[in-house]
Amino acid sequence: MWRGCVVRSGLEHAGRCAGAAVLVPVLLAALCAPHRAALASDPLDPRAQRLIGDRHYTGRGAVKDYVKAFEWLLLAARRGDAAAQFHVGYMYDNAQGVPRSPTEAARWYRLAAEQGAVEAQFNLALLHGAPGGALRDDAEAARWFRRAAMRGSLPARVNLGVMYFTGVGVRRNRVDAAEWFRRAAERGNPVAQFNLGIVHGGGHGVPRDDAEAVEWFRRSARQEFVPALHALGAAYDRGVGVAVDRAQAAQWYRLAAERGSARAQFRLAALYGGGEGGQRDDAEAARWLRQAAERGNPPAQFNLGSMYDNGEGVAESDAEAVRLYRAAAAQGHRGAQNALGIMYDTGAGGLPEDDREAVRWYRAAAEQGDMRAQSNLAAMYDSGRGVAEDDVRAYAWYNLAADRGNREAAKLRAAVGSRLRAANIVRAQRLSRALGRRIRAR
Repeated sequence: MWRGCVVRSGLEHAGRCAGAAVLVPVLLAALCAPHRAALASDPLDPRAQRLIGDRHYTGRGAVKDYVKAFEWLLLAARRGDAAAQFHVGYMYDNAQGVPRSPTEAARWYRLAAEQGAVEAQFNLALLHGAPGGALRDDAEAARWFRRAAMRGSLPARVNLGVMYFTGVGVRRNRVDAAEWFRRAAERGNPVAQFNLGIVHGGGHGVPRDDAEAVEWFRRSARQEFVPALHALGAAYDRGVGVAVDRAQAAQWYRLAAERGSARAQFRLAALYGGGEGGQRDDAEAARWLRQAAERGNPPAQFNLGSMYDNGEGVAESDAEAVRLYRAAAAQGHRGAQNALGIMYDTGAGGLPEDDREAVRWYRAAAEQGDMRAQSNLAAMYDSGRGVAEDDVRAYAWYNLAADRGNREAAKLRAAVGSRLRAANIVRAQRLSRALGRRIRAR
């Protein structure tokens, strides 16, 4: 029932920027009396060099200057100071005082990581796990996530759990994934709590338990983790793990929507538009629908486009309808693709009549299983518009739409069938089955 995906604890939640957080205790320690004494007693003491670099980095006790900070930190790093090595790697990683260099960042992170610096182990794993990164090595990423996870890094436990869940860098093992999520979730990590909700709701590596899933979503939501806020709204909306309660659903959706969740904004708009969970409020429905569309939610873009197309709740605007349909269609929304096909087919919405473009969009939607688009594509083959006339293909597409309950397609299939020989009807039916299998496999 749960369709959510586990979430990686990366740049958006605990990624390389987490390095800045771990710098805080380093900096505070650097200001203590022994380190101040080290400056006076031994100018070559790497702790003293790190202290000077830290002061230039933060601007506390010295002029803020990343270049000078890097110079001092590099001196300490070369003498084996793990905290300085981590910080040098972090500056290469984030182009602070030096040009960005993933290779140099990894080299310095590794030196610190091999001394047991957890933050360096985590950031090194992120570098190796970065999609499209020059250092991409999923197995190496998993190795360093494991070392950091064993030393107590909660984000590392989350990421290692995701790797076991997806089978990236390690052999897929949903039991191990759930265990790593649990080890971070019980320590209060909101990403892990959300992921643990997903695995309980889907029965991935643990017995399926919707109530348990909701409890973990709730724990994560208390920390305002947006996917968990949306998941709780969906639970109350659909009655999964809790009784259906649209008022509760609206409350959780609103919390997620206010924090930028386009999916929550879209569903909240639907609740207000239907008067579910409270009084009907068309103005609120339109406001949230627009916000969801502006944030790139395809169903919201399609629905808002339809409103502009038909002048429902907004002033009719062909330009806005086309813009929104295009945005949704580009993301694979089949309803929007079919709508664009109709516009090109008929010359509606200010678009030129263009049979080839109509076929292109009908086909895109039809191959995703949209029965209206399947019937429309069949009609193009039937009449030879935008494609070569082909009764076999017309019959095959009409057949798919008819099997989905499209009565008009069933009538048109019969009309085409009356023109076909028995052998060609068999060919058309075979093609229709092949198309159906391909669509179901998408």
